[in-house]
Parts: sequence; C-alpha cells; structure tokens
Amino acid sequence: PADLANGEFRYAVVAQDPDNDPHLEFRLEGAPKGMQIDTYSGLITWKPTPDQAGVHSVTVFAEDMHEGVGKQVFEVRVSARGGGGESAPAEAAP
Repeated sequence: PADLANGEFRYAVVAQDPDNDPHLEFRLEGAPKGMQIDTYSGLITWKPTPDQAGVHSVTVFAEDMHEGVGKQVFEVRVSARGGGGESAPAEAAP
C-alpha cells in the first residue's frame, strides 16, 4: 500500500519475475513532475507542490535482463489543503 505521511507519497512497487530472475529494474512513465522511482528497489517517492492538485496517472514498468516487462498503472489524487497553500496526496489507488 501507499504511504501518504507528511505530505509525501511513498509506494514500494512489488514485482516478481516468472522466471525468478532476481535482477529487475523499475522505471516510471507519465509520472508527475518531481515523482521518482529507485531503479533497483522500486520505491516511488513524491512530494507534490500546491499547483499539482488533481488526479495524476502513473505507469510503472518492471523489466528483467531478458526483455521481460511487467506494467502497473495507478492514479494518485492530490487535494489542496487549506491554510498555508500546501498540497498533499489525499488518495492513491495502486
């Protein structure tokens, strides 16, 4: 599950290769500005800015060294918080 603590989105992608290849690499496609994924662990992190309120579609790819590819698509919904003009992810649906 996604962690939405302290205004930061954190999601650990889990993937398993059907051939049990232990060397998977992860990458994002179509992710919002500032969202990053650790190539080897699959941990996604993102601290949205106030102007990023709305729904963002994210595609994650997991690839092995033999051209095998898996894909996951999910949405992150960011809502504006009152007061200091901060935004924080309100809902994630990986």
